[in-house]
Amino acid sequence: MKDDTIIAAMKAGGREQEKALSYIYHNEDYRKGVRYVVNNFRQLRSEDWEGIFHEGIVHLTKCLVMEKFRQETSLKNYFLGICRNKCREMVRKDKKTPPTLDLPPEDPDQVKSPLEIMLGEELKDMLRAAVKMMSKRCQEILQLKAMSYSMKEIAEELELSGERVAITYNSRCKQQLKNKLQENPNLLNILREYRWI
Repeated sequence: MKDDTIIAAMKAGGREQEKALSYIYHNEDYRKGVRYVVNNFRQLRSEDWEGIFHEGIVHLTKCLVMEKFRQETSLKNYFLGICRNKCREMVRKDKKTPPTLDLPPEDPDQVKSPLEIMLGEELKDMLRAAVKMMSKRCQEILQLKAMSYSMKEIAEELELSGERVAITYNSRCKQQLKNKLQENPNLLNILREYRWI
């Protein structure tokens, strides 16, 4: 898709916006670009790129819908600039928000992420129900992971003995979530496609 087509689709909303979001979300040039940007920040871990990528898409959508993009550069470079600013924000943060066990309430003013657009309300409810059936520790780990915490930061936040322990917990929690979702292969496939599990 060309930049003009993406911009028009984003402004149009609905199915056109979904197609444009899906194109950006799956575009390897955009994904590689964000990985490169994140790797230039020594304070960030390489796995942080996915959280930055996701936040960048949400911010880009807002900018395009509100017509803040001036087309002085390519859309990809504009997007990478947004992601670079997100990296700076992460580095500047002294203390991150403590974990909560409940999913955050939906903000009516926030533009929906690609995953939220593609998941129906019923599937999101099933995901919430599956997470709530998991152990307290797994809920905390998945919540922190969703907030783009690194494994080292998760270990510190949850007072685990080290990063390797956090990685082990995370792996077990992912498997636990997969087991709970076996009854709904559609949701499982969507989560796999977007690399959530």
